[in-house]
Amino acid sequence: MPAAGSAEAVTLGLALADRLPACLGLMEERIQRIDQANPVLSEEFRRRERLTRQFAVMLIGRWLVCGERASEEELAWISEQGRVAAAAGLPIFAVAKHYLNWRDTTMEFVRTLALELRTPDNMLVSTLDVIRASADASIMRLVQDYDEEIHRLRQVLDDERLSFRHQALHDPLTGLPNRALFYDRLELALAIYRREQIPFSVMVLDLDHFKEINDTLGHQIGDLVLRHLASQLRPMLREADTLARWGGDEFALVLPSADLGQAIGIAGRLQNALITPLIAQGFRLTPEGSIGIATCPDHGSDGETLMRHADVALYIAKRSTQGIATYDGGKISASGLS
Repeated sequence: MPAAGSAEAVTLGLALADRLPACLGLMEERIQRIDQANPVLSEEFRRRERLTRQFAVMLIGRWLVCGERASEEELAWISEQGRVAAAAGLPIFAVAKHYLNWRDTTMEFVRTLALELRTPDNMLVSTLDVIRASADASIMRLVQDYDEEIHRLRQVLDDERLSFRHQALHDPLTGLPNRALFYDRLELALAIYRREQIPFSVMVLDLDHFKEINDTLGHQIGDLVLRHLASQLRPMLREADTLARWGGDEFALVLPSADLGQAIGIAGRLQNALITPLIAQGFRLTPEGSIGIATCPDHGSDGETLMRHADVALYIAKRSTQGIATYDGGKISASGLS
């Protein structure tokens, strides 16, 4: 096309600027007609979009008059519609048709002006090419920004979903699995047993004299003891094991593929870990706990039976010198444990 700032370019650019209100009015009229059947865009977005259309036409006029193309910042401002639309949950087709309306209406206006001003054909063709290329680039950028924003929003939702799921399945005080997750792991161990006949064990662990700590030192110290217990016990377990807070000062464990002998060994390690002292507000506390054990299939082959028998074993463990007891065929054994 003629060099920037040529007489033809300046004349066409100034004429376009002079008729900008009429051009924008026609754009708005067409958009209203298109949107009337399916008004999906909010008024706030429409307001922003009208400013975008005005700005884009002014950029074309500036380019014709001065030969200055839109800067990256200006192009980014125009294409920001994509992110705004995605964040507002608007369908991309409803936004893209506004870009197409801008392109077609602007090109129509330029043709009309060029005819009135007797602009040379090469100047008209070059100007239309710039408008078309600018609109196409804006639409491509719109789609790209829209996709990026959708991806970002999905990632935020996924992160929130994971966070909510973690909160729903974990104890807020200790960070350990709660009852819901414990039962999920218990059902998984039962399913493996039914399929592959691999035994496993469950435990119930209860702190001794915890009520005295709460009553004499306060619940804040009691909470410190529970968090301390969780941090001491977890490293004693295998990666596949589940340690859950059952409620209050009681904890429950699922030990996949652990027979009775292995479960007793794990219980001994847990008791040794429990006696690690905790210094809290000048008090030296050494928690102690009792553990009841039940093994599948010897002590039950369903979750309810296993947990009930582990509770019975815990009741006996609290009255034994070892602090560990197993449920065995309807009889409780606290002997021979280490």
